[in-house]
Amino acid sequence: MPADQKALISALQATGKPVIVVVIAGRPLGLGPALKAPGLLMAYQGSTEAGAAVADVLFGRVNPSGRLPVSWPSEADAPGGDFCGGCPSPLGDQPKFFDQLPDTASGQGHGYNPQFPFGSGLSYTTFQTSGLSVTGTVGRNGNVGVTVTVSNTGTRAGTEVVPVYAHQPVSDVVVPPQRLVAFARVTLDPGQSKVLHLSFPASVLAVTPGDIDATAVPQVETGAYQAQVGSATASFTVR
Repeated sequence: MPADQKALISALQATGKPVIVVVIAGRPLGLGPALKAPGLLMAYQGSTEAGAAVADVLFGRVNPSGRLPVSWPSEADAPGGDFCGGCPSPLGDQPKFFDQLPDTASGQGHGYNPQFPFGSGLSYTTFQTSGLSVTGTVGRNGNVGVTVTVSNTGTRAGTEVVPVYAHQPVSDVVVPPQRLVAFARVTLDPGQSKVLHLSFPASVLAVTPGDIDATAVPQVETGAYQAQVGSATASFTVR
């Protein structure tokens, strides 16, 4: 965020009045004093009706239910890894071999804690998930069934986006700690609950082992996995 905009936000906050910050940008920004605001809305780059949409959210006519499609960094300067490895080289591009994802074990990005993780998003009401269960065992070409109960524990109606993540504790190759495999949207009145039934194909868990010469094909590893909704997890096995 530009320095003059940060200074303006700080000056407004110094008045003691509540300040709501609306960020209009195409990507995450270093927010500085905006993080202290009691209200923070990411509006992205809307078109002619963006103003009406923002007003509806700010004045409570619409209960927001969006979630971040990216992880929002906690630092303004979060450079990517140096995949070039010191290029340019007088010998041209040299072969590079990795036994893990670059920059995941040390250096840039190591222990990175985002300001707002992927999938973050608030509402004018509150929701709670419970009763998570998944299909115990599936084949590589099968579907994993997920059942979870969602409850509106707040005081007004709202829509909740329920993401399902998969985690593979042990793998022959480096895999992401979590993978988004399914999601559902549900609208609930205050005090209302609903049981959701979701599913995802086991094929979305495929990895590509040993792809040094770009000839390997994706395959689903057999073994134990975990499905996660909120803070709850449930185990399943691929055979």
